[in-house]
Amino acid sequence: LPFYVFPIRKERHSGFLIPQLEFGIMEGEGRFVRNFGYYWAPSDYWDTSVWADYYEQTKWIAHLETRYMLRYVLGGSVQTSFMEELLYNKRRWDLKFSHRQELGRVWTAGASGDFRSDATYASDSNQSIQESVNRSLHSQLWVRGRWSSYSIGVTADRREELDEGTVSELLPKVEVTTPIRVEVA
Repeated sequence: LPFYVFPIRKERHSGFLIPQLEFGIMEGEGRFVRNFGYYWAPSDYWDTSVWADYYEQTKWIAHLETRYMLRYVLGGSVQTSFMEELLYNKRRWDLKFSHRQELGRVWTAGASGDFRSDATYASDSNQSIQESVNRSLHSQLWVRGRWSSYSIGVTADRREELDEGTVSELLPKVEVTTPIRVEVA
């Protein structure tokens, strides 16, 4: 009988991803293996998960997710996947990232992005329902500074609506916030 030994270490450590591993046979796609992967934790500051889905007759999909954090300095994540459709010799992908960084005591900068090779990639690659119904891609770059009760922010923004095929861009928007003083007579 097949068996697996689960380690009883309490701290974070590398190893195969087991909980969602699926085997089966689907009509039109043949045999499949989904969510076969590995979790790698080389340090306390970052980790990576790599997993794959393989459908015998139609496609294979590779996924990568990396997270990093250095407390009070920076943090972020990168998620990407790549799919090759065997029947059509077609390659498709997606990329999602976020990053935030402290620049001294006053300034903070960040960026986030969501990109796909085409509008139907999320549903065709068996991503979550939430990702499949998300019909908008949003990317942003910003810098903010704060001094006592004053602040300034500069933001560049891009939004793409997948169904309409429209793109809207907001090139640097500057916001300055000052306190309001109200005097009562």
